[in-house]
Amino acid sequence: MKKNLKNRRSALGLSQAKFANLVQERCGETFSQQAYQKLEANPEAKSSFMHIILALFDELEGNVLTDQGDNSKEPPTSLQPHNLESDFIQVPVYDVQLAAGNGTHVDHDNIVESLPISRKYLSDSGISADSATIVKVRGESMEHTLCDGDVVLVNTGISKPVSGKIFAFDFDGDLRVKRFIKRLDGSWRIVSDNEDKNIYADETLSAHNVEQLRLIGQVVTIVERKL
Repeated sequence: MKKNLKNRRSALGLSQAKFANLVQERCGETFSQQAYQKLEANPEAKSSFMHIILALFDELEGNVLTDQGDNSKEPPTSLQPHNLESDFIQVPVYDVQLAAGNGTHVDHDNIVESLPISRKYLSDSGISADSATIVKVRGESMEHTLCDGDVVLVNTGISKPVSGKIFAFDFDGDLRVKRFIKRLDGSWRIVSDNEDKNIYADETLSAHNVEQLRLIGQVVTIVERKL
């Protein structure tokens, strides 16, 4: 039952982060630890993921019950802690902020922590483990695609812009995040998704100038978002 989410998770020996990532892998959509934490804290909270969460609990608990009658069996592979860990990669979170605005200067980029991301998700997204990076977005120019405070996964393995995609880049020491749109003449429109163009006007760069930009990588998905 929904009101026993915490007890059911604890009985399986899973952290909130691990279980949230299992849900995300199952449904193929972004589902953060914070989103799951809110469901545990408030039994009346609603979520479109609830049917997936309950079905996943039933499946995992069913595997445990199947093995309880035979002590000679090892725990099911899907529930062994080391196997669960192997399904995820600890992606580094850097102490930098991508400015969804006019740019934020950064003097250092230390790794402050790491977050587990599904190996399957990275593979399906074409991201190698070495190219996965997590950073935070600041500013409102990319709303409502990216909001102030969003924590995003960046694929640093992509070194050239792709039209229509969102990229993090370094512009004269300022780290920014914008959508890149290629024009027919070969130039690029650097777009803020925020519709208020009086404040967040689009910019145009020649093909040559875009090549001079230091692209950090493509913003792939939102890892965490405050509600």
